Amino acid sequence: NNNISTLHLFSLLVGAAIHDVGHPGTTNSFQMQTHSELALIYNNESVLENYHVSFAFQLILGEKGYEDLNFFSSMKEDE
Repeated sequence: NNNISTLHLFSLLVGAAIHDVGHPGTTNSFQMQTHSELALIYNNESVLENYHVSFAFQLILGEKGYEDLNFFSSMKEDE
């Protein structure tokens, strides 16, 4: 069966949607060289990648005032 499951397709769409969310317009190198707050928080390890995922989850889980974005609440635990 070569068909992609609905859950996998949904996961791909979410990944594409959150890729670079909240991007500050600088590079990881810039963040590290300027000792930015993000570089310090993420210990100079994939600074922006970690920030994008963290920011997206904060949005999805309603921590940024967007409670209606929490699509996890309607999913089963094994999903």
